[in-house]
Amino acid sequence: SFEKELNGDIKVFSNDGQLVYSTTINGVTHQMDVSGLASGNYYFAVFEKNKKMSSGQFVISR
Repeated sequence: SFEKELNGDIKVFSNDGQLVYSTTINGVTHQMDVSGLASGNYYFAVFEKNKKMSSGQFVISR
């Protein structure tokens, strides 16, 4: 979650840099359905008005 409300986009990339998920977000929290993503390392970036506001990574292990 973020300290302020965001109106923007979240993009998720696979370890090889391929865009695998993208959606518009509105609010302070956002849940993603990652059931369609394979096990592996992923990176995300949150953009508001085309400016990167946050980024990070997560691992899916099934």
